Parts: sequence; C-alpha cells; structure tokens
Amino acid sequence: MFGYAPGAFTGARREGKPGLLAAADKGTLFLDEVGDMPLSLQPKLLQAIEEKRFFPVGSSSQKQADVRIIAATNQNLEQLIREGRFRQDLYYRLNVFSIWIPPLRQRREDILPLIYHFLNKCNEEFGLRRQLSPGAVKCLLAYNWPGNVRELRNLVERLVLTARTDLIEEDDLPDNIRTSARTTEIARQDSMSLQQAKALLEEEMIRQAYATLTGVRQLEGTCGHTAGGEAQ
Repeated sequence: MFGYAPGAFTGARREGKPGLLAAADKGTLFLDEVGDMPLSLQPKLLQAIEEKRFFPVGSSSQKQADVRIIAATNQNLEQLIREGRFRQDLYYRLNVFSIWIPPLRQRREDILPLIYHFLNKCNEEFGLRRQLSPGAVKCLLAYNWPGNVRELRNLVERLVLTARTDLIEEDDLPDNIRTSARTTEIARQDSMSLQQAKALLEEEMIRQAYATLTGVRQLEGTCGHTAGGEAQ
C-alpha cells in the first residue's frame, strides 16, 4: 500500500518500492474487501486520504499522492465499528457516495448472463467447447449462490475443467448444488400440497443417502481388494 524506503528491512529492494498509493497518483485506487483491513493500517490510510501524504515504510520523509479511492466490502462496516474493528472516522471518509449491490440470490435475472459469460471466457481461455445441458442450467438457476459472483465464476471454471464430455450434465454438478436446487424448487411450487412436498423431500433425502452409502461401499471394496493384494 505505502511502499518502502531502500533498505527498510531484510530482503527489501535496494532501490525501495513505491507502493500502490504512489503508483495510483492522479488516478484511482480500488481497495477490495476494505472491511478486512487490519485496524493498525486504518489510521495510515485515513491520513493518506485526508492529507494526500503518507510515510513509506522505513522512511522519515513523506510522499505525496492525490488518489481517488474506491472501496468495496461484503461486510457490515457499521457493525464492525460497533465491535471496534473498523474506525468510524475512516468509514465516514470513505462513505462519500455508496452503491449497494444486492446478493446474487436477490437479482436472479443476472444469473444466466453471468453463467454464459464465464462459460465463454473459460472455453476461450482453455481452448474448449463446453456447453450446459438444460437440466444443469435449471439447477444453477435454482441455486441460491451464497458465495455470490465469485462462487459462480469458480464453479463454472471447475465444471469446464472437470467435465467428462463437452456437454456438462446435471450429474456433473456438485452434490450440494443439486440438493439445494431441488429443495428450492420444491419450496417454490406454491400449488404443491404439504404431503407432495414432504414426499419429494423424502425422495431427495433417500437419493442422497443411497449415493453416499454406495460411495462408501465402493471405497470399502477398493480398500479390501488392495489389502488382499498386499497379503498375497
């Protein structure tokens, strides 16, 4: 963030390092997850914003930097202030103009465009031609995405790299996503009776238990075969 002076610490570059603030002088610096910033670093950032000056590590002279700060966080900064984990004065200094982006589960119309954006990007990056089956798309649309866009992007990349064929099927999705999507789908069917919903939920629980038990038995069978081979 602040850079360091020549010889500031063991292993430092001989010529020192300018840091992000100096590099962004007369420009914009984006601070992602600012809510995770250590409390000890916050007064230094506040000084840099207010005075447009800062001390590089190991230096006795200040540097100047006129920087526009854009900060983002997924945490409740007001709650962090009450807990003593974020400075109130820094919060008010950063909170000149705020934009709240709802979680992905509250803007479901964005899910499909994002899926295909990341799918096309991964296909281009890895030289592949993966596609999603209608069943897989249906599951992804029903899932609640607690990890928001990062979770979606990472999952699409994982599916592109691990799919057995160019067509990504519902069975290629992680178990937690398939289970969550089916449960969500059941909950959204307003016309379904309580008895029907219970039956579908029980069916899904039995399916998952069977899949788990089958996997354990296959693992035990493999281990037994290996042990027998070693005994021979």
